[in-house]
Amino acid sequence: MSNRADALHVFLFAPKEEKVCRLRAGGMSEAEAEDHVDTVDHERAAFIEKYFHMEWPNRLLYHAMLNTAAGDETVIQMILNLKKALDQQPERPCV
Repeated sequence: MSNRADALHVFLFAPKEEKVCRLRAGGMSEAEAEDHVDTVDHERAAFIEKYFHMEWPNRLLYHAMLNTAAGDETVIQMILNLKKALDQQPERPCV
């Protein structure tokens, strides 16, 4: 993944409260939503550790980490702006 020069790697995250709020809006109870968020985060971390032998999230793999609590449109614009800026950068030689 990290060796792909033609890819933009963005890690999207949200505070637990935001994730719970989204799940509650979808019909889950507070307790169900909190349990679901904890379970999913634990399972993701375990999967990455088991199959890739690294901590989740591994910050070194990403160009950016964005908090989705900023709102969908804001996050979309940030990703598009980052992609545009990276595309305009001249290639840097190795030192």
